[in-house]
Amino acid sequence: MLEEHNYPAGSAMALAARLEKAVEENGGHFIYRTKAVKILGNREKISGILTDTGEALKADSVLFCGSLRSFAKTMDPDQLLPRRWKKRVLNYEMTMPSFVVYGCVDRSVLPQDCLPVQMFVDNRETLDEADVTLYLPSLEDPSLAPEGQSTFLLIGPSLRNWPEPNSPDYGNEAYTQAKKEEAQRMLALVERRIPGFIAAIQNRFEASPSTIWRYLGKDGGSVAGPKQKMGQHLLFRQHSRGPREGLFFAGESTVMGPGTPAVTVSGISAANRILRYFERQAYTSSKSPLGTAVKIIAAGTRGNLPLGVQAVEASRCRWCENPPCAAACPADFDIPGLLRRIEHGNKVGAQAILSHVPQACSFCIEAARAMNAPCLCEAACIRGKEALGPVKISWILNSLK
Repeated sequence: MLEEHNYPAGSAMALAARLEKAVEENGGHFIYRTKAVKILGNREKISGILTDTGEALKADSVLFCGSLRSFAKTMDPDQLLPRRWKKRVLNYEMTMPSFVVYGCVDRSVLPQDCLPVQMFVDNRETLDEADVTLYLPSLEDPSLAPEGQSTFLLIGPSLRNWPEPNSPDYGNEAYTQAKKEEAQRMLALVERRIPGFIAAIQNRFEASPSTIWRYLGKDGGSVAGPKQKMGQHLLFRQHSRGPREGLFFAGESTVMGPGTPAVTVSGISAANRILRYFERQAYTSSKSPLGTAVKIIAAGTRGNLPLGVQAVEASRCRWCENPPCAAACPADFDIPGLLRRIEHGNKVGAQAILSHVPQACSFCIEAARAMNAPCLCEAACIRGKEALGPVKISWILNSLK
């Protein structure tokens, strides 16, 4: 029997951008590249968080959506939460650390009957490192890959001794070699089922459990959070309401468990718990206009395509982790943030960023126009060496004024 799988159209990145749009259209805002380091309040009520910049953000309620174990380890140095609660969370047995390989592969190497999700199991008696899952989401949404190619994500357990992100061993030569070896081991498992797969790879990247730990805050690199076992099964997991008033939780460590649908439901449950806490009406999809809560599109249909010429051009931005365009800008302007919002039709968020564009940025654009040359940020774009050239940042900015 074939199981049906549904994914966010345009990838999970599009889902995050849509969430950003919804929040900003309703008066909220995001603080990026800032880390929450501890909760604030007392042993009766949680009333905010402290950031790594030293800023105290006060709030009537705090919702944490990350790894519960990481939260218990790092976010309560003042011992505001019950010791018994913290001990239970820290004693959770976690799922195996995960290693990920992702990239693009020539579509011609894939079998005609290839499914978007392939699970390869060698040992049916127990879970081990030979159990890997291959995701091919562009088989359902062609907008995710170039013509003739397919995106892939290969994930599976890795039992090597991976270092913590803040360890001196993270990023050294031995660590880099271990990543290459682990990627080769996992790709060989796919090659056995899909001959020619490795040679057909156009480009690829690897993420170790250390990488997952660093970027996602998943303690030990355990993507799926606590293990499903007696004593810590779903009903025994953290509910949406925390152990102190004003503190709420959502995510893979909570009752609903891991996976996109489960985590989404946990987020809705936590939001409704907060709404009821403030005596507001809870959300229900039955009261939403027909077709707006969830819209299913047919497999093979291109999803979440940008609308408008500026959005199409903005969609060429790669959302670099350390964007050279922003580094080259005299005003350190959040260029990828603006382009992301334009791509996804977030006019409110885009205008909010534009309203804070310093005069230095305008001078740079005017000077570039006078010399018939790209502005500094555009000249630094990583796509500058491609046939289509860099993202036309100055043109987008001028068209939005």
